[in-house]
Amino acid sequence: MKIATGIISLVLMVVMAIQTMGVGLGSAILSDKHSGAGTGVLLILLYLIGGAFVFAKPIVSVFPFVMAFIIGISVGPHVTFKDLTFWGIFALIFAIMSFFAWFGDRCKKKKAQARESTLQA
Repeated sequence: MKIATGIISLVLMVVMAIQTMGVGLGSAILSDKHSGAGTGVLLILLYLIGGAFVFAKPIVSVFPFVMAFIIGISVGPHVTFKDLTFWGIFALIFAIMSFFAWFGDRCKKKKAQARESTLQA
């Protein structure tokens, strides 16, 4: 689950980056001060951090994804870049997947330790 979460989140980060660049360019042309492109860049950075940490430390990646969820949900309805809400919901899904990846790794380690202790006894 770690690999799937990491790859999907990083691919969607690239899609979000392209979309945010388009929104930023459009807001510069139209002189729109409330486009939300700056918030999109912040979400891109949080996706990058979360996607990078999910491979080695899945529990650490939960925090950036939850932060992206909170920011996307709270800012999305108030700017012209309404897709921030969509990206925030995806961040919550990735946070849940990262948590379950960490929990699965933890259970595997405990089972391996139990097996190892019974073999030694």
